[in-house]
Amino acid sequence: ERLVSLVGPGGVGKTRLAVMAASRSASAHPGAYPGAHPSAYPAGGAFVDLLPATSGFVVQAVAAALGVTECAHCGLDEVVFDRLRSGRSLLVLDNCEHVLAAVASFVQALLSTCPQAVVLATSRERLGVAGERVVALPPMSLSAAVGDEANSEAELLFRDRAARAPGIAADHGAVAEICRRLDGMPLAIELAAARSHTLGLDGVLAGLDDQLRLLSRSHAPGDRHGSLRTVMQWSYQLLDPDERIAFRRLAVFAGSFDLASAAAVAGPDGSDTADVLAGTSDLIGRLADKSLLVHGESDDGSRWRMLDTVHAYAREHLQAGEERDQVCRRHLEWAAATARRLEEALAGDDLWQGLFDAVADDLRAALSYGASGAGAPDNALP
Repeated sequence: ERLVSLVGPGGVGKTRLAVMAASRSASAHPGAYPGAHPSAYPAGGAFVDLLPATSGFVVQAVAAALGVTECAHCGLDEVVFDRLRSGRSLLVLDNCEHVLAAVASFVQALLSTCPQAVVLATSRERLGVAGERVVALPPMSLSAAVGDEANSEAELLFRDRAARAPGIAADHGAVAEICRRLDGMPLAIELAAARSHTLGLDGVLAGLDDQLRLLSRSHAPGDRHGSLRTVMQWSYQLLDPDERIAFRRLAVFAGSFDLASAAAVAGPDGSDTADVLAGTSDLIGRLADKSLLVHGESDDGSRWRMLDTVHAYAREHLQAGEERDQVCRRHLEWAAATARRLEEALAGDDLWQGLFDAVADDLRAALSYGASGAGAPDNALP
């Protein structure tokens, strides 16, 4: 493919995978990655970190990485294209999400102008360019790795990063539980492993109730991957106001949710059911595109959920916002109506168990809210 985009949430390992893929297929040069294929990209290329770039300086960032400068008779973009027209070349564009429109425009022009150029991009959202091959990068596997029945991919990473932590060799169950609580997210696992040297596995497990506080290794302003909070702040700042509202409201769900549930609890305000459903569908799609929601299929159709690391950040914003009580009450009303439907289904067929399992965590969360003193709607709870 001429354009491949590695897409996923912050901390899932997009940059590391892009570096490895580029290194393995790079042109031969002193210090090249062992096993590189000399003929893959004979014209070379460049790795471009777009994190410091603004939308008006994408071409400048690419030119700097390629080592070319503007000349008297042509613009900088033409100089870049001339360089990449010299043969088969690979351009890695890292951290595209905050300059997405500018990157998409540049890549579209590049691919049409330089027929042998190949682009590998990393982003929390696809570029939206014709011909783009999107590779959604999932978290690490939590099931046993091939050839190692005792450890999953996530556990192997944790053990590697916490090799000298107390009790790491003996307590397989604690390591597995930590990785499960962190959804197999590589950055979160590495941050947790780093804390295990001073807290031990039991201390890390206890601290995961406040992931945003525990999972930190650096407070340096420039270290965007130094803590889970800074990773999530970057994603949140890229949302528009409507997306931020939906993101906060959806944090009230303890488990996964379908479109109708999301519309009832976190959808845009309005009385027209069709408009609310359409607006909710659009917002859910946009948040999923930005890797803040995970889409899945069930027997009843599509459902979405937040990874635990994402959910912790969204819930923090919900708790601090003025609409917390309103959203929680809507969640309670939805839970009461859902419980009534489940009760009616008990006598009708055998499908109630699957329906109950899908919403059980949210029924308990809503009941807990009602019991906290907020109060339930009249005749709401069966």
